[in-house]
Amino acid sequence: WNGAHTVDSEKKTYFNDAVSHWAENAINKLASASIINGYDDNTFRPDNSITRAGFVTMTVKALKLNTNNTYNSSFKDVYVDSWYAKQIQCGLDNGFISPDEYFRPNDNIKRSEAMKILIGAYLINHDKVNVIINTDSFSDSSDIPEWSKESIEQGLSMGIVKGYDDASFKPSKNLTRAEAATILSKIIDVL
Repeated sequence: WNGAHTVDSEKKTYFNDAVSHWAENAINKLASASIINGYDDNTFRPDNSITRAGFVTMTVKALKLNTNNTYNSSFKDVYVDSWYAKQIQCGLDNGFISPDEYFRPNDNIKRSEAMKILIGAYLINHDKVNVIINTDSFSDSSDIPEWSKESIEQGLSMGIVKGYDDASFKPSKNLTRAEAATILSKIIDVL
C-alpha cells in the first residue's frame, strides 16, 4: 500500500504523515470510508489548509448526499468538468451553498464558512440541533460573522467543533485538513 505504515493488525494508517498526528484516527476513519484522499506521495498534509471545493466534496461524501444532478454553471469559476462540480451543485440544490457570481473553489475555507456549509448539509436530512452552547463565551465572539453564528452554535452543541485553548473560536482562520477530518468524523458519529 505504497509505503503506508501499519501500526498493528487492527489499526491501519493510510498516510505517512498522519502517523502520530493528533487527528490520525479521524484521518484513518475517513480514508477507510473513501471520504478523503491523500496525495500521490502517500501523504495527507494534515496541517495544510483545505480549499472550499475540497471541504464541500468531503462534506457531501461524509453525509452521503446525492450528487446525480449535472452542474448548471451557476458560478463563473466552477466548470462542468471540474472534479467538484457535482458536489457544488448538490450544495446549491440543497441550500447549503448560496448562489453568487463566484464560488472561489480554490480559496482556503475559513472555520466560519466550514461550519455554515457542514451544518447546512447536515440539516438536509436531520432536525435542527438544540443549541446549548452559544458563541458569546468566546473571547473573539464579536469577530464571528452573524451569518455563521447559528451554525457554529449548533456545531458546538453537537460536539463536532470546539474553540481553542485561549478561549477563542478564530472564525476567520483557515480550516486545516486535519480539522476538516476531525469535524467530519465527529458528524458521522452523530448520524
